[in-house]
Amino acid sequence: MNTSTHRWGSFARATLALSALALCSTVNADQAVRDLPSAKPEKVGMSTERLQRINQLMQRHIEAGAITGAVTVVARRGQVVHFQAHGLMDLENKKPMPKDALFRMASSSKPVTGVAVMMLVEEGKIRLTDPVHKFIPEFKGMKVAMPKNGAPEPVGPFGPNRPKPEVDLVSASREITVRDLLTHTSGLLSGGLGSAVSTVERKPDDTL
Repeated sequence: MNTSTHRWGSFARATLALSALALCSTVNADQAVRDLPSAKPEKVGMSTERLQRINQLMQRHIEAGAITGAVTVVARRGQVVHFQAHGLMDLENKKPMPKDALFRMASSSKPVTGVAVMMLVEEGKIRLTDPVHKFIPEFKGMKVAMPKNGAPEPVGPFGPNRPKPEVDLVSASREITVRDLLTHTSGLLSGGLGSAVSTVERKPDDTL
């Protein structure tokens, strides 16, 4: 097991606990944090220097225009070691993001799933390079739908005013891996086919 995977596992357990707290509560982060004691990161086996990288990462995303602001919290062993507001809540009025801001949550189970998978990786039970069909045989030999005309136009969702397009089913260039699922690069979609895939290519680094 390499060092980076081991370090991830320690951080993952903290994130998993925090994600579970968020999923079980409808209060804002400030209220949730007030219910937990604070501690220096080193007291619970974490690194102050590494936690500072969260601030740096959020700032990069803000400067890149990917987000306008965020509130980040990290807790371990029932103690909060990082709680920070970033960027703006109101761009027009330049209102800073408060720690007690309310956020609309979606895809809330993904952090829990991702952390759980990385814990299994740390324990040597699975690999990120494992094909998904190793665990779900039905995923072996997946086909890809390619529009016959190759037009880069939306092709879903379908209905009376938007019939299903003609497509060719071709074999995927390789099998879907666990890493693909974690980075949203598997090619699996919901709610229709979206845009013609012939002009869209996603890389792991595109995932925020």
